[in-house]
Amino acid sequence: AESDFAAAESFCQRLDEAAEQYASRLWLAMARQSSGELAAARGRLDAALAYYAEAQAGFASAGNEYELARCLSAIAEIRLARGTPGDIAAGREAQLESQRILDNLGVA
Repeated sequence: AESDFAAAESFCQRLDEAAEQYASRLWLAMARQSSGELAAARGRLDAALAYYAEAQAGFASAGNEYELARCLSAIAEIRLARGTPGDIAAGREAQLESQRILDNLGVA
């Protein structure tokens, strides 16, 4: 987002349109991931978590382990920063799962 929320919002909308046009799980997951990043940058943490959860499911169903791990990492970061009841445990669990996937992929 780099603090240019209007440009980031426009990008997210174009990505949503492309995902709809191509009817691709992977494109939809990328669109949700981008929307999650924008929502997190705006401080809309509940929305960000919802978008990342959708992206996570999409990447999992498409078999894209790397992006799945990136979503889990973002979810962990948001939950740990937010720190509401249950967030710390869920954040740590997401962190561990992300790291497990990256280790399996051989990513440092």
